[in-house]
Parts: sequence; C-alpha cells; structure tokens
Amino acid sequence: MKIERIINQPVPSNCFIVFHEKEESCIVIDPGSEDISGIESFIENKKVEFIFLTHEHLDHVWGADQLRQKYHAKLCCSLEVSNAITDKKKNLSVFYNQVGFELNAADIILEDADVIDWHNVPVEIIHTPGHTDGSICIKVCNHLFTGDTIIKGIKTVTKLPGGNKEKLQNSIEKLEKMGLNSLNLYCGH
Repeated sequence: MKIERIINQPVPSNCFIVFHEKEESCIVIDPGSEDISGIESFIENKKVEFIFLTHEHLDHVWGADQLRQKYHAKLCCSLEVSNAITDKKKNLSVFYNQVGFELNAADIILEDADVIDWHNVPVEIIHTPGHTDGSICIKVCNHLFTGDTIIKGIKTVTKLPGGNKEKLQNSIEKLEKMGLNSLNLYCGH
C-alpha cells in the first residue's frame, strides 16, 4: 500500500490518497482543495473508488463533489457529516468567503465499526465524536486517518459547532483501547 499526502488549498489541511498495491485503484480521504488538480496529479490513471470524509469542515470536503463527479466514486461519511456538507453554514464555508458551497449528500452512510471491503483490504470506520458530532477515523491495515480528532502537537478544537471536550476524551480513550500507539497516524493538519 502506498500513501500520498497532499496539502489542501486554499485552507491548508491534509488530504490522503491510499493506493492499492495490486489494483489500479485508490481511495481519497478528506479532499479539501477548492481546485482538485493537485489531487488529480497523484491519482494519474487510477480508479478512485471511494472518497472518505472524516468530518464536514470546508478544508476537508471542498473538492469532494468534483472528484465524485469526475471519477464516479462513492462519497462515504457519517450521517451527521452527510447532513452538514449540504449546508454552507454547517460546513463553515460561508464563514470563509461569505459565499460558501454546498455538497451533495453522501452515497454511503458510515456507522461505528462498519467495514468496507476494498479489494480484500478492510477499511474500518471508528466513530470519534468530539471535534464534531459526526467525526470518524478510518483504519486501513495499520494506518489510522484521524481527520481533526487527533492532530500531532496541537490540542483538538472543540469550540466549533458539534464540538465537545467530553466526547473527544471518550473518543481518544476508545482509540487507545484499540491500540492507538501501534498504528501509523495520519492527521488532518
């Protein structure tokens, strides 16, 4: 498995592209760039099968519909995130540029402990509320994509809508019980 990190623009955050070793396919996690050309340069001729959103904030979702339309990929996220991305206030985009954007609802609604089979590679979903109510982490083999649930060296923001310090602490404890220290972490920032 190969993993590429792209810095989303214009609001910097991390987008990850996970390439399957034996298949000409990839998944995209948190495509938050307004212009998806930087993401596309890493995809090349691969088939994008799934797009995963760890949470609904603009810097993690902005390019999702463009990628979905171009590659006919399935957009996957929690129900709370699916509902929020359809509203420019809830995805916070209107506060960025006073215009904002709205995305289409998800194709696949994810719940805690769901597993998506990606060419015999399990993609495991862990519901981790705290940064937002619908936040998830995505585990692929020994790699954990945390979105903004865990950010190395930075305290997770809980003051935005849907944020909750107690829920975040419970989510961190849940991840620790799963063996957080034995996983490779890929954070949202």
